Amino acid sequence: MVVDANNRFLTPGEAAPLVGLSESELGRLRSAGSGPDWLTIGRTIRYSNADLQWWLEHRPATNP
Repeated sequence: MVVDANNRFLTPGEAAPLVGLSESELGRLRSAGSGPDWLTIGRTIRYSNADLQWWLEHRPATNP
């Protein structure tokens, strides 16, 4: 996980549209261990902007 002072932590509902997925698909990827890095703060799931950007740039390409 990339952490810096300008990094914002997003809920799954906020993160999903940024990576072009539904919230449920993001949850499935999280469960499978193949989605963007995430962390738990208390009982909540959060994604950092930096980790989402990294994942978008480095995830394997898929065929349409």
